[in-house]
Amino acid sequence: MAENTKNEIIELTKKLITFKSTKGNPKELEKCVDFCADYLGKFSVAKKFKFKGKPSIVATYKNIKPEIFLVGHLDVVEAPDEQFKPEIQGTDLIGRGAIDMKGGDAIAMVLFKHLAKLKLPIGIMLTSDEEIGGFEGVGQLIKKYKCKFAIAPEPNQTTDSSQLHITIKEKGVFWLKIKTKGKAAHASRPWLGENAVDKLIKVYETLRESFQEVVPDIWAPTINIGMISGGEAPNKIPDKAEAVIDIRWTEGFDKEKILNKIKKLGADYEVIEYSNMLDNDKNNKYIKLLQKCAENQTGKKCLLLNEHGASDARFFAEKGMPAVIFGPYGDGYHGPGEYLDLTSIENTYNTLKEFMLKCSKL
Repeated sequence: MAENTKNEIIELTKKLITFKSTKGNPKELEKCVDFCADYLGKFSVAKKFKFKGKPSIVATYKNIKPEIFLVGHLDVVEAPDEQFKPEIQGTDLIGRGAIDMKGGDAIAMVLFKHLAKLKLPIGIMLTSDEEIGGFEGVGQLIKKYKCKFAIAPEPNQTTDSSQLHITIKEKGVFWLKIKTKGKAAHASRPWLGENAVDKLIKVYETLRESFQEVVPDIWAPTINIGMISGGEAPNKIPDKAEAVIDIRWTEGFDKEKILNKIKKLGADYEVIEYSNMLDNDKNNKYIKLLQKCAENQTGKKCLLLNEHGASDARFFAEKGMPAVIFGPYGDGYHGPGEYLDLTSIENTYNTLKEFMLKCSKL
């Protein structure tokens, strides 16, 4: 990898960080997508889309149907203004979105640019709503575009910036709103009422009994109560309550058992979101090739990982298209010290380049 290529990636990452592309800032989301469209449009066919106000861009080489997609998101979570001013400290580029995932976006964009003359069957997809579910980004684009394999250049779990891994599995997402009803009364005479909050707590505690005890990195379904509300005054028995729970599920999970249990406990529910797992065959030829390319570049073992969170890769999986997470090293996602380790750029770029050059021969 030439030094000027690395510098180009760093400068592009810094530029992308300056866009305050949060969900509450549609003008900045639009500006960021427009910037990328201008960049990619100089050497490819860049098409813009917008679904329910969320802009996206898909770039392909002229007259070439993509078989491989690089998939990134340009949106970031909210942060103070100073975090949108990128700063290099040692080997770290610090700023909102540096690792999640504007560094990966920049690597993908520069690689796509440098491979343009070869007219390989690859494309790039950049969206602006991954942090809020991805339904109006990849969730819509996947209805228009098909591929044989997709790579999201987001970071993976590692403690070594010179080692690269591939995430091939992610837990499914199941969000539920649970509602309970009671009977209002004065708190001094609780026997005259029925406490809806008490009922809600009992429902949640009963549900939690169906899940294993939580230990670090458990690959099993987990449950979390993330929001709860009920009651109007301390001296009143609440007659209604509700909570939103987050279930991350793995192989063998049966959502109908959960829903039936809620019904039997006398509560109502509303399914807010149900998304499938990302579940790839570790023997997939593209995964094995990417793994080999990573090991060629780093000289270290490239592991195939399971991840507890979810990403836009799941939309490809739902359509039967293999998709993985493979990107540079960094940490501090969504925090004030979020950073991209600049020493990981070269191995990531070179791995993806080697993969793209070899995958057309599979």
